Amino acid sequence: MAYGNYMVTKYMYNPLNLRLDSLVASLQSNNYFSMGYRYDAKGNVTQLHSKYSCFNGNNPITQTFVYDSTDQLTDAQGTFYTTTVTYGNTGKIATYSSPTTPNTTFYYPDIKPTSTVFAPDSSFDGDRFTYYDFGINGSLRRKWHYEGDEFNREERGEYYWFNAFNCMKAYSFNGERYGYYGYDASGERTYKINVNPDILYINAENVSMTYHIDRYMLYPNGYMNVNQAGEYTKHYYADALRIASKIGGNYDNNFCDSVAQIETDYPEYITHRKNEQEFAMKNELDSVTKYNIITSTLLFDAPNECLLHGGFEEEVFYYHPDHLGSTGMVTNKYANITQALLYAPFGEIVNEYNPGWSSNRVPKYSFNAKEFDEENGMYYYSARYYAPPTFISRDPMFEKYPSISPYTYCANNPMKYVDPTGMDWIEREVEGTKEYFFDRKVTSQAMADEKYGKGAVTRLQSGTMVIGEGGRYKYILNNGNDNKGEVTDLFGNVMDKTKNIQVLSRTIIYATCDECLDPGTLYDNLFGTSYTGGNNPKTYSEKDNFDFKPRNPSEYGSVVHDKMYNAAGAKGLTDAFTNTNVWKADALLTAYNIINMANPAASFKDKLRSTGTAILFGGITLGKLTAKGVKKVESMIK
Repeated sequence: MAYGNYMVTKYMYNPLNLRLDSLVASLQSNNYFSMGYRYDAKGNVTQLHSKYSCFNGNNPITQTFVYDSTDQLTDAQGTFYTTTVTYGNTGKIATYSSPTTPNTTFYYPDIKPTSTVFAPDSSFDGDRFTYYDFGINGSLRRKWHYEGDEFNREERGEYYWFNAFNCMKAYSFNGERYGYYGYDASGERTYKINVNPDILYINAENVSMTYHIDRYMLYPNGYMNVNQAGEYTKHYYADALRIASKIGGNYDNNFCDSVAQIETDYPEYITHRKNEQEFAMKNELDSVTKYNIITSTLLFDAPNECLLHGGFEEEVFYYHPDHLGSTGMVTNKYANITQALLYAPFGEIVNEYNPGWSSNRVPKYSFNAKEFDEENGMYYYSARYYAPPTFISRDPMFEKYPSISPYTYCANNPMKYVDPTGMDWIEREVEGTKEYFFDRKVTSQAMADEKYGKGAVTRLQSGTMVIGEGGRYKYILNNGNDNKGEVTDLFGNVMDKTKNIQVLSRTIIYATCDECLDPGTLYDNLFGTSYTGGNNPKTYSEKDNFDFKPRNPSEYGSVVHDKMYNAAGAKGLTDAFTNTNVWKADALLTAYNIINMANPAASFKDKLRSTGTAILFGGITLGKLTAKGVKKVESMIK
């Protein structure tokens, strides 16, 4: 990959199994950042040799990894850290020790509400106990410990508030700092606000609290963010991989002018909405305070909130990721290093060069290229928040995977799998056949429900296995950093992306190349078919595709009909009803479906489809023949 600052990242692969052997980010002959990989027979990463020119004296940094029989990471040894993990049943973490977490034992009671059966209620790090309270929907509500002796004991902890859609709306670290978050209809974050409190005490009693907005970040879409100082950052991608961020500038107007115009056209509307927002925000922040507040006030006191800085977009930064998409190094337009990061396996930052680089201008994209929220110490993964080594809320589709904890991150194998969006592959069952396919346009279960219908499809976690026959191969559905999807077998070999995989007689994994069939375009026509109607199946590059073999006899006539239309350059409803040059295609489709109505092999439902198709296109054929006859008579008269 060649960058705009003349740096180049080269990826070298093993020609036998297509596993990544090494990557090197360099400027001409100067290597800035490199990684080399070693694997076991299953494709688990066992060694990682890396070099950073900006720390450790450019000396090699070696990490080794050990796994149990189920491929869960149990031990990692690195130049700057040690991580050890043990597990209980269903992948629940029993003990965990990492650079940021002392040797901690987690306790899971035998009897708990079903919604939190996989969540701990306490842990012990050798010095003190920490307690956890999970809500009825399985999300963490409170985490706390006690300091001091039995005569002067103080509770200190973190507090979380989730909305009805299980999105975290408010967070508090012991009432000393707060975070407040907003989301769109699909669950994607649209803003985050850092809040500082001022507390008034009278006779040592907390009387009131004032919330002051310290700073905020707006996310109009996935390609841009704006901070409270009016600085904006635009992000550039190669497929799903963020490769550059540009800080601007070059917009001299007050972007609140349009808001003022709305207030002029619809008096009091904006004021009303702002008052509603302030009221909701204050109440939700009150929900995560540790104090008994008599009154609370919210002040919108962020500076320059309406102004975007003018001038040119001079500052450009380039991301150089590792095999998981995690930011390994960031360089500016002059190829100077502005940031470098080294991680423990589950995402804790072990070493960082120039930690204050972003200065709230650019979100801190780090592990798996996800934003690290410094106010709460967690990574934002769209669907959920990740506090290494587990998520703080359960997988929304946990009922589909009863054998693994819904709080587990990537099947406890973070060196092999990623969970980039909380959405990887899609599983659905159509007429007794299970289908697995990669939808590039779906990034959350909410989006999947909106596109396919609630309950129609299921989100699959990274590392989900599909057991096949003929040697009992286990196909591991794992998209990695590739928005085209990826499938690896039991031994970690990457399967051919241009060919479908018939796992069982009625189970299929679809190919994911650009010119392959996009299964998301199937079953989207009349009567729930794939071919009867105007919406032909497409490739991922949005070209018509006829690779899919219909499961209903009625559709074979539609395939011939659609190919004849394509050959004649006819498409859409207009041609279907008015183009007399394709009347033969319509007549053949009508005749085929009349025959299928008497087909003993066709189901009753399919015969009904044929009846409807025959009536519809029989009428269309008759209308076109009539129109042709009229034209012929008119030409004879002339």
